[in-house]
Formats: sequence, structure tokens, C-alpha cells
Amino acid sequence: MRMRKLLVALVASTIGLAGSFAVSSPAQAATKYTMHTDDSDPGGRVEFWPNGDIVRLCDIEADGWGVELTVLVLADWEVYHLSVGGNGNCKEVRASTGPLYDMVEGSTVEFYINLYKTGVCSTCHEDFSSWRNDN
Repeated sequence: MRMRKLLVALVASTIGLAGSFAVSSPAQAATKYTMHTDDSDPGGRVEFWPNGDIVRLCDIEADGWGVELTVLVLADWEVYHLSVGGNGNCKEVRASTGPLYDMVEGSTVEFYINLYKTGVCSTCHEDFSSWRNDN
């Protein structure tokens, strides 16, 4: 009887330990970074998920301005640009979109976001952030 209780306790603790690993993995995969344009009522937003190298750029305000993004992967000095305009419109790229968007794992990635309007300052309301592609 004592051996049976010990075996049940051992199995239960093993299941509990395995369950805790299963719970922590999705949390790590869900890491997301977000940055907005640097204006008083932000008109643009970029989101970055290291898992899958997903970058989403959105115009989030009906203000007549579009949003531009420059992405620089420092490990290989790869650069790409995205732009989107029109309130509620987004553009998304990911590693599976093509080799240009497949970032070096463990590298530092710099994101430069700003608002633009034809004939108006293209660096207005610019913001910058550095995030690690450490999935």
C-alpha cells in the first residue's frame, strides 16, 4: 500500500512538472514588441514577434499621414522598408515571405518608424527601438 501511494505521488508530480513546461513554452513563443510613432496622438504602430520574424506596420489614425518603417538587422546589415497609409490598413511580412525578411536568430534588430505625407518632413514623429530576435 505504501509503495502504491509513493508511485501515485511520483506519477502525479511528473505530470505536474510536464504540464508546467507545456504552459511556459507558448508564453515564450508569444513574445511581442510594440512601438508607436512619436506624436501626441500616435498615428502609426509597428509590432514585432521574434518567433517567425513577423513584422506588422499599421496606420492607426485617419490623419492624412502614412507610416514608414525601416528595419535593420545588425548581424548581416540587411535593411528593408515598409510603408502603409489609410486608417486601419496594415502591412505584414514574416520569415516565410522571403529571404529578405528571414532575420538572423539571436541578432539585434533596429526599427525606425515615422509618419510621412507627400512634400512634408519624412522624419516627423520618428521613433526608434532595438529588439533582439531571440526566439
